Amino acid sequence: MESDKNLWPNKECLSYRRLCDFEHLTEDQKEKLRKSMADGQKHRGIESKSTPRIYPSRAQWVNDQYDLEDTLLLALNFNRVQGMSGTEVVQIYFIDIEAGIRMFKLIRNLYERMLDYHPYFSAPTWGYDKDIIINGMNYQKAIDMSLLYRAESEACILEIMSNISPSMDNRMFTKNRATIPIVLGAIWYPSEKKEPTRPTTPTIIVEKEEQSLPGD
Repeated sequence: MESDKNLWPNKECLSYRRLCDFEHLTEDQKEKLRKSMADGQKHRGIESKSTPRIYPSRAQWVNDQYDLEDTLLLALNFNRVQGMSGTEVVQIYFIDIEAGIRMFKLIRNLYERMLDYHPYFSAPTWGYDKDIIINGMNYQKAIDMSLLYRAESEACILEIMSNISPSMDNRMFTKNRATIPIVLGAIWYPSEKKEPTRPTTPTIIVEKEEQSLPGD
């Protein structure tokens, strides 16, 4: 592909919306969202890692006093290269490695502020596929990877805010840690099975046998 240097580097974020903003979607749309994250796992090639299924609610986001969301958006901002492949216009998306490192360090540093505490969620990663790093991704793969990266980041953000924000409760990550695998954000659970929940959290608890969803 011949690149047009006048268009490089052009920045584009493909996952700028919080996960809680997707809760109003239809079940078909949520299923597509879940499938995109599952495809992101396949692209990344880390089979042992599962996608976190909890994230901050809109009300909880006000407790982000640590530049977490701003740093996340920078990490999700790809370098976009546009060029020609024969007669076809092609766009390729490249990860901003330095922005990803800043996100990793911010999460790590905030975790380190929690004395005598072992984090439940590990920091987000783009994976170790050199082809993605060197040759970039097409539009769909970049979206899949972005949504997965956001899911991992938002889980860490919820854990951090729960532990160090004075207006939040950290019992989920301390006393009730064993329940985390069966606590799902609303985008992960079919709408018709939802039950009333606390207004400041997007989570509901489901039975273990009900956790498998389309797109997993």
